Amino acid sequence: MPKYVIIPSPDATVSFTVPPGTGTAKTFECQVTSAAVTRTANTVTVPATGCEGPTTKESAPTYALVLNWLQDWGQTNSLSQFLQDNELVDADFEVAVGAAPMTVAKGVCQLVPGDYGGDFSSALTATATMGITGTPTFTPGTTTLAAEEPVGAAAF
Repeated sequence: MPKYVIIPSPDATVSFTVPPGTGTAKTFECQVTSAAVTRTANTVTVPATGCEGPTTKESAPTYALVLNWLQDWGQTNSLSQFLQDNELVDADFEVAVGAAPMTVAKGVCQLVPGDYGGDFSSALTATATMGITGTPTFTPGTTTLAAEEPVGAAAF
């Protein structure tokens, strides 16, 4: 199988709808520098009994939406202000790291604001990790990505 490379496009977006299931999504793109849905494995240790020693079993994972962005306080459509104004509110989220038909991650997360200020010698950035309720969905696009042309392949 040929390898595939996903390169985020300038069309990458992060959207939130507050409250979940209602209203119009508020979309952020120009200030977002990184967006990822992360998975953390969870294990449960079953204690030893008179018949056998302890065992470890996999439990349901937990998920989080991790965002990094350029602080944009005071700007129109400010992600920093939106997250501050909606702190600890549940919201539908959607993350698209490329242009359609790229797979889109969707779910419900609890909004968390990021930093204010920082090192004055560099661009001010913010990071927030937002817990996701349940398991996010990954909706595939409608077409497949093109396979990368093998290096040194002859074109006929």
